[in-house]
Amino acid sequence: MKEFLGAHPNSHVLYPICSNEPLPVYEPPTPRIGKRRLLYTGTAFGAYGRMLLGLADLLKTNPDWELVIYGAEPDWPPSVIRAARDTGLYRGFLPFEKLKEELRQADACLAVMSFENQLETMMRTSFTTKFLDYCAAGRPVILWGPSYCSPSMLAKREKAALVVETPEAEAVVAQLRRLSDATLFEQLCEGSRGLAKGVLSHGQIHDVFVSNIRALVGKKTLGHDVPS
Repeated sequence: MKEFLGAHPNSHVLYPICSNEPLPVYEPPTPRIGKRRLLYTGTAFGAYGRMLLGLADLLKTNPDWELVIYGAEPDWPPSVIRAARDTGLYRGFLPFEKLKEELRQADACLAVMSFENQLETMMRTSFTTKFLDYCAAGRPVILWGPSYCSPSMLAKREKAALVVETPEAEAVVAQLRRLSDATLFEQLCEGSRGLAKGVLSHGQIHDVFVSNIRALVGKKTLGHDVPS
């Protein structure tokens, strides 16, 4: 939003605030028999649904990775949804406590932001909140979205995700192949945990908010001293 509106003498960045629960102890994903799991949770309809469906179609023949989606039912044709349920691509909506366990067992997590021209303003001024959940789980994140969206800029700045800035699903698959490098995999786990402990932590976001409110109000309001 700050990038979109331009410079202002009193503008400050507040990322979406997450839970103030302690971060879970990091655990590597349980070794999986068969394909590794790329997990997506959240909005799976409209532009996002089309991106996910294209990636899922491409991964059907991939020997190493599968896409698993949790969330509200996509707006795909009924026959496509039935097939997605049958194959395990779409697994419905989970309460957050159960979803957190699924996140901890994923091999990587996917966040998407639309490339469609008519949604550019929305992408420039919004932030996918699922990125916070992925980072809290300490999983490698693939962020699939245009270069002008805030999550992409944050991920690149903090070296906390693999960023795909082209709409082709093949580019996502190419990044998945890179996760076979154990060193890179662990670096990305560290990067996402670092974001959860730092820039995207509940405490830091709260501190930014409170400190700027205090600076704005100062020590006087309507001529009266404000208690410290």
